Amino acid sequence: MIMEEYQLKDTILQQFLREKKDYIIKKYKPTKFILFGSRVWGKPDEFSDIDMILVSNEFNREKFAGRMGKILQDLRFHEHIDVLCYTHEEFERKLKESYIVRDAVKKGYNVI
Repeated sequence: MIMEEYQLKDTILQQFLREKKDYIIKKYKPTKFILFGSRVWGKPDEFSDIDMILVSNEFNREKFAGRMGKILQDLRFHEHIDVLCYTHEEFERKLKESYIVRDAVKKGYNVI
């Protein structure tokens, strides 16, 4: 089931998308922007964060280790964010290697 068929009910995610979606799309030009995890799939608790995957050619210029920190500093949101930042090649490889990535693609909310 792909969650894009449903409305996001989590108010934190709604606020995040209202405030940051256009900025992320303009700055990072992702071909995939997927939200996943407890805030999308069900019952977030007080410790739930925002989980997302970004796939972009913009990441070809950056080492993997530095991407997440740069984006987190750039976004500055009041809730904790975990972001997986992949080039297209890395993403295709992770689809084969990582259950988390496959599950996010299968059950996540496709922003774009």
